[in-house]
Amino acid sequence: MNDNREDEQLTDIHPTYHEAELVLEGYTEVNNGVGQAYAIPVLTVGSQRIQAAEVSRSIKPDRSLVPVIGGYVAVDTLRQAGVGPMGRTIHGALLDRRYQLTPSEVIARGSERMQGAWSRIVFPDLVWPCGGDSPIYEHLQFLAKWGLNGGVRGGALHHAEQLQLFMNDMVKNDPETRILVIGKKTLLDKLKESWRTLDAMWLTVGGKDQIIQEILLSGVIISTPSVAKQQQVERLSFDMILMLEPDDLTKSSTTQIYKQLKKMKSRLKLAIYSEADYIAQSYVSTAHMNLLKINDYTVAQYVIYNPNQPRKELPRPYRRMERPSIVQEESVSLHITEMELVEERTEKGMPIPQREASFQLEPRRVPVQAPISSIELTPLQGVLSKNEHRFTKRARQLEDQVGTAAVFVPFMNYWPTYDSMTGSQSRWYFYWRSEVREQRYPDSSLSYIFLYVYELINGIGWKDPRDGYQLMVDVWLAYREHHPKLTTYMLEWITDFTLVHQIPIPHQDVFQYVPNELSGDVLELELMHRFNTEPLDIPFSLLVRLADVDVRKSKFYIGGGDVPLNEYVPKVLALVDAYLAKQQGLRLIEIFYPGSPVGKERPLFQSATYDESLYGRSTVVSVTKLSQHAPLREYITHLIRLTENKLREHMNFKGRLRGIELEPEIETLVSRYIDRMLKVTTSPEALGPVVVIDEEKLVRIQRDSEFVRDILTVNIDEGEEQVEEQVRLRVAQNLDNEVEHVPEQQEDSLLQLNIGDEVGVESILSPLVTWDVTGLAEEWIQFADALSVTQLEALYILKQGQGLSGLLDIANEVGTMPELLLDDINELAMDTIGDLVIDDDGLTEDYVPMLANLKRRVKR
Repeated sequence: MNDNREDEQLTDIHPTYHEAELVLEGYTEVNNGVGQAYAIPVLTVGSQRIQAAEVSRSIKPDRSLVPVIGGYVAVDTLRQAGVGPMGRTIHGALLDRRYQLTPSEVIARGSERMQGAWSRIVFPDLVWPCGGDSPIYEHLQFLAKWGLNGGVRGGALHHAEQLQLFMNDMVKNDPETRILVIGKKTLLDKLKESWRTLDAMWLTVGGKDQIIQEILLSGVIISTPSVAKQQQVERLSFDMILMLEPDDLTKSSTTQIYKQLKKMKSRLKLAIYSEADYIAQSYVSTAHMNLLKINDYTVAQYVIYNPNQPRKELPRPYRRMERPSIVQEESVSLHITEMELVEERTEKGMPIPQREASFQLEPRRVPVQAPISSIELTPLQGVLSKNEHRFTKRARQLEDQVGTAAVFVPFMNYWPTYDSMTGSQSRWYFYWRSEVREQRYPDSSLSYIFLYVYELINGIGWKDPRDGYQLMVDVWLAYREHHPKLTTYMLEWITDFTLVHQIPIPHQDVFQYVPNELSGDVLELELMHRFNTEPLDIPFSLLVRLADVDVRKSKFYIGGGDVPLNEYVPKVLALVDAYLAKQQGLRLIEIFYPGSPVGKERPLFQSATYDESLYGRSTVVSVTKLSQHAPLREYITHLIRLTENKLREHMNFKGRLRGIELEPEIETLVSRYIDRMLKVTTSPEALGPVVVIDEEKLVRIQRDSEFVRDILTVNIDEGEEQVEEQVRLRVAQNLDNEVEHVPEQQEDSLLQLNIGDEVGVESILSPLVTWDVTGLAEEWIQFADALSVTQLEALYILKQGQGLSGLLDIANEVGTMPELLLDDINELAMDTIGDLVIDDDGLTEDYVPMLANLKRRVKR
């Protein structure tokens, strides 16, 4: 509240801007005469052009205004412009990272890769040369400025004057520029007279010693291919190589001259093609475009200047194609067309033929559903498939049939139905189904299992959809190990089942068993759910699928780092998520906002015998492509690499991963967390059956360990105020040197710890908190029973009025944060008493009397 009043006072003194625009601005950096094109986000506030990253890092969760030159701008205005906190856009992309542009991105002034939170892409200094008095000179200047490989048609002799002017200006403007001109000796001899005023060194003849001396002193070197291939020249790197009539030198990519030209190193390659215009021939053009690394036909039309047909202007700027909200497409992950029947050894998995629909559905548009989990069932159009309807009718008739003991008979059928079974197979099926309904799962053929699942899909064998869901899950879990192919189908069918029946069951109840098998919509739904869990709970197997590099292929992972990486990577991500939620008021999924979900039509129960008259042919799901969100993938990748580096350090593994770009406070947070977690106390097993502690030494240990109180105080910026909440992860002291083993007869004179006791300072003189719930309502008794020792201690600390600062020690004891500890308590309270017991980091006033008998006693 005080901060808001302060903001109001600031607006009375300084102007407040209510409009801002974030653009991606393309520019070039010229070094030694040759440029490199980049693009970087730029923020415009009023008439000011500001580095967007600097403004972004000034955003604080408790302030509504951000200072800019001469005034303030509202945080809401910045968010509307696309600026988020921590030097990032609202989608999580770094604002101070520049894009290195490709030639096609310069010519098109944009690309799909360059799309982002900014409103548009601009190239204020990109001026296409056209209509000048020296078109060849101007075109080459343009190519050099923007670092674009290209050239000119028409012959070197014809353009000799403008070529000389171009090279003279490059050396004059950048004396350190090193240029290599290469061409046939006959051509160079003719040009030598025309270029007599060019400050260049001609190496058309001469010995090895002359070459070395002259190369070191010359800005422009003019050489024949035979001289240029000498080691003294070939090993040099040039700013620019100007190839004179290379289409006359070589017409294919198989010649030695072509390989020599391709091998020579330079930042820019330009070509002046012969007057004979061999470059017009398709096979010659293909070879020389590869030599210039031009792989886009449109780019070639602009970077290769044709005096007879000059391009008057650049093509229209790139515009993102507007995609429909619902795309009817065949997704590989949804169309399952292969099944393997293990028990039939003579068959090795045959493709399931795609079932032919008896009608065609016209393409249509369906409005996008805003909520992530929302669906819309499509009305059935056309004539119903008679086979599926006949199957459902027959299944209803046989729904209650109970089978007697029968002999197993193998069964293989791509589309199993009752009619496809023999008498002996039918007897086994109904016996086997009766056993499954009693939760007994004898070995059986995959086709029997599919037939049973088809029944469940079509509403046979259950009354409540929740029961149908559970039956599908049970049969899958019972047979998934023996029939691995079953998982591929069941993941999709179970997902469809929950969608059409709108069952409020978290997908992770099923997906947790097979995180590596998830794909398509199923993967996206699971990721979105996981990123919204609190505290964050994403297993390592899912996180590696979000990383740009597969850590499981690293030497560290293969060489013994798999166990700690599997353990600590999810914990590090949860820690960072909680830290950002506290410091920025935004969780990872909010900082790296992937955009609004897109409505997508999802065919139901594909590759199953399914009666479409029951639930329709398809459903509309709203899916966010979280797995494809580049800023989030990059951030996860860097967090994993940072965690791996810290584990390498503690495990004395040689080598460190480079190129990690994270905020300094995040690196500090993760480093200190790993340091704390890996400095563990000696295990009870190593201490022997009876462990005793010298009390004098214990006091000294307590005193010496006080230094850990502030080791993890993380500052957002040096010189500014400390972060409100200290993420302090307490380093446990190793008691090896302080622990003694003594005979049992001396136990009465020393403080004892049995094997079952925790070894540590706090557990030796452990204050125990008890809660006498006599006389309280039943729900309060249930709440008290559900609380752990740590949670009882936390409630007592809050009752004493110590707040969050008093919770640091016990939170660190269990490797969590105070906020997360309180959230767990509130979650238990909601499940039992139906309300929150903690509000604003303190006890809810109405429930303080209920905690009157929450007391502490000291155990000696």
